[in-house]
Amino acid sequence: MVVPAGAGTGSNAVVVTNATGSSISSPLFTVLAVYDGGTLDACTAAVPPTASLNDGSWHYLLAGNGQVVAAYNYTGASLGNLAVDVLRADPAQPVRQDPRQHHYLGRNWHLRASGGRFDGRTVGLRLYGLNSEQARLQVADPTATLANLKATQYSGPNEDCQLANNVASAEHRTLAAPASSPAGTVYFRAELDVTDHFSEFYLTGSDTPLPVELLSFTAEQRGTTVALAWATASEKNSDRFEVERSRDGHAFERIGQVAAVGSSSSIQSYGFEDSQAPKTASSQGLIYYRLRQVDRDGTFSYSPVRTVKVGAGLVGSQPTLALYPNPTTGAATLTGARPGAVVAMYDALGRQVLAAKADASGTAALTMPDGLPAGVYVVRVGTKTLRLTVAH
Repeated sequence: MVVPAGAGTGSNAVVVTNATGSSISSPLFTVLAVYDGGTLDACTAAVPPTASLNDGSWHYLLAGNGQVVAAYNYTGASLGNLAVDVLRADPAQPVRQDPRQHHYLGRNWHLRASGGRFDGRTVGLRLYGLNSEQARLQVADPTATLANLKATQYSGPNEDCQLANNVASAEHRTLAAPASSPAGTVYFRAELDVTDHFSEFYLTGSDTPLPVELLSFTAEQRGTTVALAWATASEKNSDRFEVERSRDGHAFERIGQVAAVGSSSSIQSYGFEDSQAPKTASSQGLIYYRLRQVDRDGTFSYSPVRTVKVGAGLVGSQPTLALYPNPTTGAATLTGARPGAVVAMYDALGRQVLAAKADASGTAALTMPDGLPAGVYVVRVGTKTLRLTVAH
């Protein structure tokens, strides 16, 4: 068989040639292209309501222009009509990040079944995207290889392809979504098993893309103790906060823990008092503190470091500037700045390559511009500077 060169999207013929001549195939075959429609950064209807089939075979979900958005494989009671909304992020903007700075793909899917939930049953699902989208994600997060992709499924209020307005107390599931890209093609296909219901999906290299969102963290001397206070904007399956202290800012030890509320979409406040702090201060009188936030599944993350300078007339929290990760491949976080402080990054020739502003907790997100050369850069906050290594 010969597939016509340059065959466009839609139905085409196959030419079969043998010793007696050529003939045109019947029925026609279909050439598919991956969906690239809709307005960038908007969640728009891509697949109109399409009757579902339950014969145990793979079936495409196609946009009105014939482009493929997803595919499904299902056996069981009817799912009714299936429809899909898609958001494609603007490729000229930095790769998107969740509150813990985990990057995720510049394409979201929101699936709906008119038949409602399918509790106790599983639907095989394939999500299609462009290799260029996955390549941008992998530059920002080297763990986001095709084989290591995960799908986070969100189910709850605001199912509109927007991660920012997802409610922390709603349902979040992380599903394995290994992907492949056939040789010579411009697309990839992530495959996953979905149980009980459809909803909103996005792809990431992270196992835990929706963590506790730390709103603030302070430390200050109060008489003979050091009082720590922190607040979270949202939590999901959070188990506890372990309080750690250090004399040098490098070797930390756990000095206590505080139970977390678990899951919440409202602000939660916590506190801890270190009554032994003055006895463990360094020769400069500095004590370093951080939080180790642990989820119920054992995963954990660290807060920014806070320092307290203990001594007569030297009472109060002295945040220390810090950059992580360093080296970085696409983004970094600066902590310890004054709220609202301007953060600027310069190359070796003194040219400014990016600017950011510290939030209320003194944290600034630094997203490297596309095409930024590898090398050592200077990050300046007021009169203070740090060096940041950018690698590829």
